[in-house]
Amino acid sequence: MWREPHVEATAALEVPSTGIISAEDLVKTLARIAADQGANLLPRARVVRLDPRADSIAVTLAEGDANDPPDATQKRSKRDA
Repeated sequence: MWREPHVEATAALEVPSTGIISAEDLVKTLARIAADQGANLLPRARVVRLDPRADSIAVTLAEGDANDPPDATQKRSKRDA
């Protein structure tokens, strides 16, 4: 049975329970589950620095997109245990 016309193979593994998913819906669902379990989500934030400490890691974040003008980006540090 031909499933993928652009791949030449001598054998294949078919898993009927697999399929194509929406990456956006997956991320939104995982974010909702994490938030429901107490996670703090910071959309439009990016990690700009990680500093190891004796018992934790200091995380420096920049809020906003990388393409935002410099005055629109705020930096803040969060200590993560």
